[in-house]
Amino acid sequence: MTILRLPLPGGQTTIINQRPESTTIMLDAQTMFTFDAAGRLHGAFVQGSTFRRSLANAILEKRPGPPAGLSSRQRRFLTPAEVQALEQRAYDTAAEVLAHIQDQGDASAGQAPAAILAALARVASCNYDKLEDEREVYERLYKPVTILPPDQYLALYLQATEGLRLRCMQLLRLLP
Repeated sequence: MTILRLPLPGGQTTIINQRPESTTIMLDAQTMFTFDAAGRLHGAFVQGSTFRRSLANAILEKRPGPPAGLSSRQRRFLTPAEVQALEQRAYDTAAEVLAHIQDQGDASAGQAPAAILAALARVASCNYDKLEDEREVYERLYKPVTILPPDQYLALYLQATEGLRLRCMQLLRLLP
């Protein structure tokens, strides 16, 4: 694990955490983006909401509800326009951080370990269009649902019919 604290103009400090499986960019206590080893957006935390991206390029938003606690969290899938905006923001942030490191020349680049520079370069090679292309490949492989997709290995149940949404009570009626 490699961590870099990078002061940005305006007094803000960005923290970059690079691991073999992921890279995280934390701008402040309210904004954080996590990318997988290939540079794809995996998750985000923005202004109190948590976002998780699936291999189908769908993003689930989880945010606190009125009463405190996990049971009151509100969940919804972002619209395609919201997905594009969030992904664009994440990749713009990563590009700005990489550009700042490169603009600082030897001073900043000397402080930035090669692993972080390589990880940020992989992130910079991704964008919304690339993720949409990967979504099409994903849908060709996993639709109709015949096998469990890799990002759903820890799921509680397998949805056997494409497009069928089950509520908890409906699911319980199906169990023996």
